[in-house]
Amino acid sequence: MAVTLVSSRMTTIDAIVNSEAWHQRIRLPSLRSARRYPQRLASDRRHHALLAHVPRDTLQGKRDRALLLLGFAGAFRRSELVGIEREHLTFNDKGVDVFLGRSKTDQEGKGQSVAILNGKAFAVAERLREWIEAAEITGGPIFRRVSRGDNVMGDALTAQSVGLIVKRYADAAGLDVSKLSGHSLRAGFITSAADNRASISRIMEVSRHRDPRSVETYVRRADRHNDHAEDGFL
Repeated sequence: MAVTLVSSRMTTIDAIVNSEAWHQRIRLPSLRSARRYPQRLASDRRHHALLAHVPRDTLQGKRDRALLLLGFAGAFRRSELVGIEREHLTFNDKGVDVFLGRSKTDQEGKGQSVAILNGKAFAVAERLREWIEAAEITGGPIFRRVSRGDNVMGDALTAQSVGLIVKRYADAAGLDVSKLSGHSLRAGFITSAADNRASISRIMEVSRHRDPRSVETYVRRADRHNDHAEDGFL
């Protein structure tokens, strides 16, 4: 299953981020590209940098942590992420299955199920369950507005809110927020999967792209230093 690559990648990341060297250089240079793509939140250092600034003892913090983790691990679009309801989640001993109804690539509304591994470093399913239980959500949208008094409201976040949450913690981590958006979670998964040498078909199982060309761009960017023509003589 394609999602297994997330677990192995996350384990390596955990060791990197917990090292003293990492904390001394948390400000990272922005990536450049010939075309303007939403900057990725790669699972390696950038995603951990954001999570390091998410409060653990508030309802808003628990929500934001669950949102950032699930958005990345499932390569979800913003609209998909805020549209997930409690009834769409099935927890199991390996993680959680997320059922999506109508989406950009499923206009007939047949629905798709996305398998999310818990992972040793991020514990995606555990953080998601922690938020749901703390917010006492038994039905309806899982990602809801939280008031300034840290009270959970009944209405779901908007798609725009996802980008604002990403930018809030990116700014706290010293990242260039002008190059980040809600789509960076999805782009980050695809690029990180490519970095981990996952095939396009495996990546598409998680990202649910219908056209391989949409994924090839990310793969080419990740492959620039792999199997290089200069290998062996420089």
